[in-house]
Amino acid sequence: MILSDDQRQFRDTLRRFCDERIAPNATEADRTASYPWKSFEAMREMELPSLWVPEAYGGAGADMVTQAIAAEELSRACASTGVTFLISKLGMLPVMNFGSEELQRRYLPRIATGEAQASYCLSEADAGSDVAAMRCRAAREGADWELNGTRYWIT
Repeated sequence: MILSDDQRQFRDTLRRFCDERIAPNATEADRTASYPWKSFEAMREMELPSLWVPEAYGGAGADMVTQAIAAEELSRACASTGVTFLISKLGMLPVMNFGSEELQRRYLPRIATGEAQASYCLSEADAGSDVAAMRCRAAREGADWELNGTRYWIT
C-alpha cells in the first residue's frame, strides 16, 4: 500500500515520539508486568486515544490506515502500549456500532481525551475465547449488575 504524504508525515512524527516517550518505558512495564502508565500519559499528551473516535464525539476520526500506523509504531516501541491503544477501541466497538446516541455521548468523549479507557473481557477457563461456550452471565440486581463466573484474561 502506498501511504499518502500526510500518513508518511504522521508515521515519521509518531516514530520519533515513540522512540523518545514510549520505548524508554517498555522495559519497566515488561519487567514489573504492570500497566504502562507513563506511556499512556504520553499518548494522552499526543492525543492518540482520540485517533479512532469519531469527530462527532471529540475524536480525530482518523482513517483505518492512520490508525494502523499508530498501532504499528506504538507496538514497535512497546507491545504493551500498543495493546492499550487497540484494546480501548475493541472495547468500545459495540458502543460505537450498536449503542444509543446517549451511550455514545456518555463514553466516547471521555475515551477520546484519555480520561477513561475501555477494556475487553472474553476468555473463560473452560471456553477459552469460544463465545458460544461461555457460561458467565451479567444480571441486573436493582441499581447494580451481578456477574457470575470468572475470566482468565482481561485486557
